Amino acid sequence: MLYPTPEREAFETGIPYIMAVHDVAHRLLPHFPEFTADGVLNQREYVYTEGIKNACFILADSESGKEQVRTFYDVDPGRIPVLPFVPPFYILDESVKKHEEEWGVLKKGLPSRYLLYPAQLWPHKNHEGLIRAIALIKKTHGIKVPAVFTGAEGDSENLDRLRALGSSLGVQDQITWMGYLASPLMRFLYGEALAMVMPTFLGPTNLPILEAFATGCPVIASDIPGARELVGDAAILIDPGNPEEIASSILRLLSDENLRGMLVRRGILRTADRTPQAFSSKLWSLIDQLKPRPASGVETTRSCGSNESFGEPSRYPDAQAVVARGK
Repeated sequence: MLYPTPEREAFETGIPYIMAVHDVAHRLLPHFPEFTADGVLNQREYVYTEGIKNACFILADSESGKEQVRTFYDVDPGRIPVLPFVPPFYILDESVKKHEEEWGVLKKGLPSRYLLYPAQLWPHKNHEGLIRAIALIKKTHGIKVPAVFTGAEGDSENLDRLRALGSSLGVQDQITWMGYLASPLMRFLYGEALAMVMPTFLGPTNLPILEAFATGCPVIASDIPGARELVGDAAILIDPGNPEEIASSILRLLSDENLRGMLVRRGILRTADRTPQAFSSKLWSLIDQLKPRPASGVETTRSCGSNESFGEPSRYPDAQAVVARGK
């Protein structure tokens, strides 16, 4: 079986499996409630611990992600192949052209040029950092830079807090909250953006960066573990906790067309070899390794992990202590 995210069914069914682990947010950022509050920490720790222990392979999307899994869960690095993400197919699919009329209607409600941040409204995504940055630009340079936020609501309390912050800083009229947007329309949104700005606190890989690269949109992104591996020299990296640095990077792009053009070219090159074909080829080669062929020529299925009986998430009452110790 192949699981694109950690799932308890993976290790409770007794069927050999490959499982992808894209982040260990509950270990890295336990101060954000979306990763630890209301039983989430115990649940994640249970699924990650047992899922990783019993998997044939644990897929990581970067070398940084591989190191995080190895460090926190004491895994043989040979069981953690790296399978980098590729830009989603809908970003470059020519069939999106049939949505041009729909985009034309949607575009009428948007500013002519804007900063784009496509992300769910969880606190760790740090929309606050971008709001404070555009407020600083307005205050210090008198420039009103529009920002467009897309993504599912995620946390309604956080949305209310962000709206209130925008109002208190006097930039509420510069922000467009679009909510969830159908995937085919995202290509158009990237195409009209001044830049995609992603001041998130969590990585290592964030798909909007690859989407922006593939569509020719300049990128400003957080300098967090794994970021340099992902972007190379194709983006401006910032400290997500420093609104002044975010503002300074935005102003650089506003004033330097050569810089924008250079980032666009580098971004396109950065995703040139990240193709669905390359992704599929490596994934199938991993799956094929789970089917050893004995001398008789009859295929047998390799057994992975112990797959003993497991309890409920409550069997990990000390998950908070585990996170605190950094084990």
